[in-house]
Amino acid sequence: MRKVKITRRAFLAQMAIIAASGALAACGATPTATPVPPTATKAPAAAPTAAPGAAQPTATKAPAVVATAAPAAAGEVAPGVPRTECLILENPTGRVVPADDFNRWRPGIQSSSTGLQQIGLDALWYIDPDEGIDGVWDNALAAEKPIYNKDFTQMTVKLRKGIYWSDGVEFTADDLIYTVDVQKNTPGFAYTGQFQKNVASMEKLDNYTVVFKLLQPNSRFHAYFTVRWGACFLMPKHVFEKASDPLAFKFNPPVSLGAYTLKDYDPQGDWYLWQRREDWQRTSVAKFGMPGPKYAMYISPGPSDKKVIAQTSKQLDVIHDMAPEGMITLAKTNPNSKAWFKSFPWAHPDPTLPAVILNHGRPPYDMKEVRWALTLAIDIVRVAMASYRGAATISGLHVPPTGLYPKYYFDPLEQWLKDFTIDIGGTPYKPWDPTAPQRIADEARKTLGNMVPTDAKEIRKSLGMGWWKYDTAAAEKLLLSKGFKRGSNKMWLLPDGTPWKIDLICEGDTRPVMNRAAAQIAECWKEFG
Repeated sequence: MRKVKITRRAFLAQMAIIAASGALAACGATPTATPVPPTATKAPAAAPTAAPGAAQPTATKAPAVVATAAPAAAGEVAPGVPRTECLILENPTGRVVPADDFNRWRPGIQSSSTGLQQIGLDALWYIDPDEGIDGVWDNALAAEKPIYNKDFTQMTVKLRKGIYWSDGVEFTADDLIYTVDVQKNTPGFAYTGQFQKNVASMEKLDNYTVVFKLLQPNSRFHAYFTVRWGACFLMPKHVFEKASDPLAFKFNPPVSLGAYTLKDYDPQGDWYLWQRREDWQRTSVAKFGMPGPKYAMYISPGPSDKKVIAQTSKQLDVIHDMAPEGMITLAKTNPNSKAWFKSFPWAHPDPTLPAVILNHGRPPYDMKEVRWALTLAIDIVRVAMASYRGAATISGLHVPPTGLYPKYYFDPLEQWLKDFTIDIGGTPYKPWDPTAPQRIADEARKTLGNMVPTDAKEIRKSLGMGWWKYDTAAAEKLLLSKGFKRGSNKMWLLPDGTPWKIDLICEGDTRPVMNRAAAQIAECWKEFG
C-alpha cells in the first residue's frame, strides 16, 4: 500500500518487483477474497467520441466492491482479466465525471489520476523528490537534460529515438512543437498563458531536435515539461490535428505514449482498466525493464474505512491517501500492507504542505503582526493529533521537510530559524520551536505505544524539524500593538471596534484530515478570542 503520491516512473519500474515478490496482498498463495467480475455491456447512447482513426474501448458496468469465496488465483476483475495479473490502485480523484473525457491538457479535467498520466501519457523529464531510481533526474522522452544558451533565452531539446504511440505512429519533434503551438494559440488550454508569455518561436532542426527561442531569459523553462506530479505531457499531433476543436476534443480513446493502453472503463467513472502494450519496448520506461502487471485498474474505493476493507480483502493493492485511523488499523491487522516507513508515521501525508492561506491584501491580514498573532495562537501539537493522529509532517518553511529538502533548505537554515526574532513591544522574540516534533511524538505514543519512534533523528526525519511556538500571551501583545481590543465577552474587536470574525474554508468530506485540521485551528483561534 502507498499513502503518498508515487512518481509514475518509480511506480512503473517497481511494478515488476512488487508483482514478482508476492508483496501485493492480492497475489498471495492462500485463498483470498476477490471482486465480483463485472458484466460486460455496451456503452450508453452518450458514448465517448472516439479519437480520429483510433479503436475505442467499450465501457462496461462497474465491478461491485464486494468479497466472494473464490481464491484470488481463480478470480477475475473483468472478463478475461485474472486478478493475479492485475494491480488495483486507488484513483485519488474518486468518481470521474464525465467519465469519457481524457483531454489532459484542458483545465479542470478529472481523469488525470485514472492511470492516464501515470501509465498512459509521458513527458520530457521527471524529478523524484526523494532519490529516484537512477538519481533524482530522469530523461524520459528527452534523450538528455535541457540545453540552454548562456543568457537562457534559448533551450534545445533532444528527443529519445525509437519511441512510438500506441497506434504505431512514431513520436517525433512534430509532436513537441504541436503540443506547444496548439496550446499557445488556442486560449483555454492549461499552458496557454505560460507558452504565450515565454515562447517566441520554435525551430525543428531534425526529427529529434527542437530549439525554443524565448521571449525573455528563463532558466527554468524546462520545468513546464518536467513531472513532479503534473507537467505539460506530450500530445499526439496526428490525432489532435484532426479534431475540429482541439480544446473541446475528448481524446477518447486516449492514444498512449506510456507502456499501457486503456482497455476498458466504467461509464459512471468508478474504474479504468489498462493493459500493458505488446510493444512496451518502444516506450521510455523500457530502459527499466518490462512493467510487471499485465493489467492495472484504477478504482474509486470510497472513504477511508472502505479502503481498509478493500485492502484487507485483497481488492485494493495501492492506497493513495487515507485517514490515519485506517493506516493504524492496517498496521495492526494486515501484515501484507506496507507503507513507506516501517512504523509511525508510515508515510509523509503529502509531498506538499497543507497550510492556512491568508489574503495579505485584505485588512487586517495585511499586517504582519496580525499574521504572527494568528500563527502563535495555533497549538500545532493539537492540530497534528486532531488531523493525522500525530502522523503529520510539519514545517516552518514553505517547502515540506521531505525528500531532498532537508539537505538543501532545512539543515542550512536551522540555526537561522533558532536565531530568528520578531519584535513584540520593542523586545526581540524568538518564535521558533524545535521541540514541536518531539512533543507530537510523545503525545502520539500515549495511544500508539511503541509504534511511535523514540529516537530523535527518526522523529525529525518523520515529522520535521520544528514549527512555531504556541504562545497566546505573545499573540495578544501583537494584536494590542495594532489597535485590537477585547470586548466585554473577552472576544477580540478589530481596530474599528467591530467584532473580528474569520471564515476558514477547507476541503470537502473526501479529505477528512484537512477538515479536522481546519476545525482544530478554528478551535484554537476561538479559544484565543
